[in-house]
Amino acid sequence: LVMLGGDEGFGAGGWIGSPVEEVMPVSFEIKHKKVIPRGALVLIMHSCEIPRGNFWGKEMAKKSVDTISSQDYIGVLAYSYSPGGENWEVPLNLNTNKAAVKAKIDRMRIGDMPDFGTTMRMAFRELTRGRGKDAAQKHVIILSDGDAAPPSRQLVSDYKREKITVSTIAIGWGGHVVGPPMQKIATDTGGKYYAARNPRQLPQIFSKESKVVRRPLIIDEPFPPQIAQPHSDLLGGIDPFAEDLPALGGMVLTSPKENPNVMIPVIRATDDGEDPVLAHWQCELGKTVAFTSGYWPVWGENWTKWPKFAKFWAQVVRWTMRQEAPANFDTYAKIEGNQGRIVIDALDKNAGYLNYLQLHSKIIGPDNQTVPVRFTQIAPGKYQAEFEVDRAGQYLANIEIFDRGRHLGTTRTGLSVPFSPEYRDLIPNEALLRRLVDITEGRWLDMAPEEANVFSHDLPPTEAKRPAWEWVLAWLLLPVFLLDVAVRRLASWLALSIAVELVVLVVLLFGMDLRYAPWWGILGALVLAELIGWTIRFRYIGPMFDFLTHGVAALAHTGDRSAASLDHLKSTRERVREDLAGKPDEGLKRVAQDDESIPLATAKRRYDVGDKEAAKPAGDLDDALGAAKAAEPPTEKRRPPAGAGDPGEGESEDATARLLRAKRRAKREMEDKE
Repeated sequence: LVMLGGDEGFGAGGWIGSPVEEVMPVSFEIKHKKVIPRGALVLIMHSCEIPRGNFWGKEMAKKSVDTISSQDYIGVLAYSYSPGGENWEVPLNLNTNKAAVKAKIDRMRIGDMPDFGTTMRMAFRELTRGRGKDAAQKHVIILSDGDAAPPSRQLVSDYKREKITVSTIAIGWGGHVVGPPMQKIATDTGGKYYAARNPRQLPQIFSKESKVVRRPLIIDEPFPPQIAQPHSDLLGGIDPFAEDLPALGGMVLTSPKENPNVMIPVIRATDDGEDPVLAHWQCELGKTVAFTSGYWPVWGENWTKWPKFAKFWAQVVRWTMRQEAPANFDTYAKIEGNQGRIVIDALDKNAGYLNYLQLHSKIIGPDNQTVPVRFTQIAPGKYQAEFEVDRAGQYLANIEIFDRGRHLGTTRTGLSVPFSPEYRDLIPNEALLRRLVDITEGRWLDMAPEEANVFSHDLPPTEAKRPAWEWVLAWLLLPVFLLDVAVRRLASWLALSIAVELVVLVVLLFGMDLRYAPWWGILGALVLAELIGWTIRFRYIGPMFDFLTHGVAALAHTGDRSAASLDHLKSTRERVREDLAGKPDEGLKRVAQDDESIPLATAKRRYDVGDKEAAKPAGDLDDALGAAKAAEPPTEKRRPPAGAGDPGEGESEDATARLLRAKRRAKREMEDKE
């Protein structure tokens, strides 16, 4: 299929939404333009007093919605009994949501309009001062039986001044239709008048009238076409570096489809993007070409004088023609399970095998996605390719055949998968089912389902065996070996108990698979391992308790001793003061005899053995005292003066007191160090 541009081509010809647009490589809608010349269409619906008149009116209004572009304005006016009077059933707006506009048209309750002037004035106001004021072309279609009052001359003049065309369609058959007023409205505003004598004529009339607002899709200005893809088959023999394509006088705007198979060899470059001039692709088993210019008397005068004009179009037509497959290639396709298979038998003209050929092909699946396949030679002259058949639908293959770079031809094949292969079998495969029963020693239930006890638990028990040496080695012998090493190598019961605890925990979690148990199972394994560990290290419970409470007990004992010592010192100090106040000499002697722990301030430390000697054990105390006495320098004995009393008695008492004090001091220092 080859389609050329012109005032009746592509979107300008009302082909938007048609099956022709589906197979073309371009979309007839404009999507990439920054500034698009819009059209505005207003429908004025008048109740038609014929059978199913309102139904036909609504159907024609919806036909117009499909015909115009989504970038055009659409609005519907009608006289309705609810809410009453003339109103906008579909306010004038862009036709972006066609489904919503159709839904509003279906809900219309069209009444008998008294005059055309009110609705035409509402349309004029919206097209000139409302949303439709920026439209490049403005058109109104009146669908009526003509019995409403005509508009005023001033309103018709305003339509002519603003270049708003009005076409009228007189719907009705027989003498009921009042045609002259409607024909005058169309003639005065530059529109067309249609007298429909059959309701089946209405779709064609509305489709033709809706094309009027598509005129802005036409670009009536010369431009130089540019080659974008010179390797296209349609441009064979045209060197883009040696010559330029002739200028074209206009074109119809389109948008390229987002498909990797679409090729656009010639474009029109603008600031807003690239408009396709020549586009082509393979659509299923056919090929389509879109040349958005053409209209040779107006746009293509330079092209018709181009020396390669005939060659170019011969290549275009030849490319779209079906390529005949070589007669010496037998191709067939089949399905085996979920695999599709294509087999080609290649023979030469003498019925000899053609070997080592290069076959290139792509499979087009039901989702229109292409999947490359690879052919392999499986026998002399026989080639095969396989592909996945994962859904129902049509699978098409176009195979190019080459022999050492020389093209031998093209062959096409395909297969159809209407449903899943399992539905091919209409009866059960009883032979296979009985074989399964024999192999598995099962039962054959050849009775009604409600009578067959399918779920009875009377099957023989089954046993599953697995080697035990892996479990024994990993979870029994290895932990025992580690425990043996721990018993012989670890020096304390504490370390041994920790090793045993870890071994037990590993065996429980991994050997008994308790790691997959619920949380309470894992917690039980931890508690059991702890109990076993504390059973081994039970002798550490007492020392650990003493260690934890030693600090508190020591502080309490020290406090008690300090309090008792202070009380004792206070009482001793009071007695010394009382004795010294009465008889000093007798007081000193009495203190020395009563309390061996109170040092006297007036005594001399003549027998101080020192800290090092005082730290010795109590058994060496006498030796220390002897050494201290031997180290004392000899004392010169002097005779006391007369009247001093017995001289030997005073000296002996003084020496004895000093010796007692030294002994007590040494003992006290030794206790403090301990």
